[in-house]
Amino acid sequence: MTHLTDEDLVAYLEGDRSPEREDHLRKCDTCQSRIKEMEELLFLMETTRELDPPASIAWNVAEAIREERNEGSPSRNIPFWQIAAAVALLVVGFAVGQWSVTDHRDEVIALRSQVDLLKEVSMINALQTSTASQRLQVVSRIEEEKSEASDQLVATLMKTLNTDESPNVRYAAAQALARFTDQEQVRLELSKSLEYQSDPLIQIALISILMEAQERNAVRPLKKLLDAEGTSPEVKQQAKVALEILS
Repeated sequence: MTHLTDEDLVAYLEGDRSPEREDHLRKCDTCQSRIKEMEELLFLMETTRELDPPASIAWNVAEAIREERNEGSPSRNIPFWQIAAAVALLVVGFAVGQWSVTDHRDEVIALRSQVDLLKEVSMINALQTSTASQRLQVVSRIEEEKSEASDQLVATLMKTLNTDESPNVRYAAAQALARFTDQEQVRLELSKSLEYQSDPLIQIALISILMEAQERNAVRPLKKLLDAEGTSPEVKQQAKVALEILS
């Protein structure tokens, strides 16, 4: 399915709702997600309009997209989520700079919350639509920046771990999920994932994560790995060590 362009989606939000766009959006989950992402950015911008920002901040999303795309080669094809996140961070930086934290504590918290939400929506969208190198970059950012995550982000990371075509992206997803093993559901899903992984590097990564998390639900998949003829000697050795600790 051919998706709507960023310009199409911006035009839709500005009121140009042609039957073709309406029909496509009814059928396309990806474009629905991108529309939601844009709406979050627009809401964030609307909440700070009254601050009278300098002209250097472009409030018109379509203009921001055109400027980004005109500055470089057409082959750059910069995703909207990257533009949106950059503009949002610029906006919140300006807004917080104009406000006294003491006098506007609630507004500052709300604005930062909106930026966090936008960044998370952007990450989720990127993991579903970007190239392998971009997905790897996004997962690495999650690992570096996120100390907690929504159920939706965790589910997207888990899907990436289990289904992404790139082993490097799957490995990075495992490392990112390791940050959230304080959540029981994450540990359970990682244990299940171990049963279906075939790449030795990812198997060893999951074993290490589950062993460190003291997840006893990993015992069953660990035993299956030990018994499987196709399991590499290195993985079997790691599984044996983990079983001694968890049993």
